[in-house]
Amino acid sequence: MISLISTAMNITGCTAIVSPGDADVDIVKAAVERPRHSTTKLIGEDTDLLILLLHYSNKYHKTI
Repeated sequence: MISLISTAMNITGCTAIVSPGDADVDIVKAAVERPRHSTTKLIGEDTDLLILLLHYSNKYHKTI
């Protein structure tokens, strides 16, 4: 089911990443990679996402 949804999202132009375990690091790495090309929003309720975002981002990225 997840594979089907991620394929449908990718077809519509959204980026979907399937992670086999705890996806926090994968989510943040994807969010940090995208601002090299465009503005990105990371929405989540997990405070780990903020800490990981601060760790992986740098001052040369566009707005995250």
